[in-house]
Amino acid sequence: MSLPAASFADFRPPAASPAAALGRPERIWAIGSLHGRHGGLCQLHEMLIRRLRPFERVVYLGNYLGPHSHWTGEGLALIGELVAFRNAIIAIPGFFARDVVFLRGKMEAMVQDLPRLAFLPDAREWAEKALADGLECALGPYGFGPGDLQTATGDRISANRFASEWRRRLAAQPGHLPFFENQFAAARSEGPHPLAFVPEGFDPRRPLNLQREALTRPLPGGPPPKAWPPYARVIRGAGGENTGKKGFLLTLDDGKPLDGMIHATCLDAQGGVVEMVSF
Repeated sequence: MSLPAASFADFRPPAASPAAALGRPERIWAIGSLHGRHGGLCQLHEMLIRRLRPFERVVYLGNYLGPHSHWTGEGLALIGELVAFRNAIIAIPGFFARDVVFLRGKMEAMVQDLPRLAFLPDAREWAEKALADGLECALGPYGFGPGDLQTATGDRISANRFASEWRRRLAAQPGHLPFFENQFAAARSEGPHPLAFVPEGFDPRRPLNLQREALTRPLPGGPPPKAWPPYARVIRGAGGENTGKKGFLLTLDDGKPLDGMIHATCLDAQGGVVEMVSF
């Protein structure tokens, strides 16, 4: 995709709600964690651009950059592909900005904390944990390394300088800064059989608008939840092996961030799996 980056201003997540309201679409395409697989993403987009119809939605379930893009150096190209594909879809008559939704996975949650580095309670401890969780995969495409982040935690002046330079480098890539700033924590459809879309985990004891950090964490130990009223199904982008078409909880991941595949599914309004594809 090579279209110019469009504004995300009409697609900013409401401050009062962590979830994107998908309405009652005829079908929803859910795309699992990418982990930086640029080639597979391009193949998936080539298929989708030919098959999407008005009144359908596309929901990306987070964790866009990862070990694969860190290894190949295709991080910038992958984010650019996501931005360009969104622009291509909403430029088609009958499609709107709300039809393409990006969720915020664990990687993106860490990225959103970078501009607030100077105000974190223990920035050095946060940085160590974030690097252990793979944040280097998001820093690398924009010319930063682990040492730059560690230096930034030395004092507030260094942290503010880092944050300013981070935003400048993202802004230098068309569409990248608004891409990271305008992501939803989750998504949900409406109707008699509502569906919930999350990056990784959830607490079935709490409603969606009170999940917060649980959405980007693995599910607690034990068997996976079999119900979360009022949702007919929950679709997540990471946290285990690809579950296939059956079950209340659909996982679109294979647990192999470096050498796995991208998994996507098409769901009807009742949550039935119309199709599953992998690239």
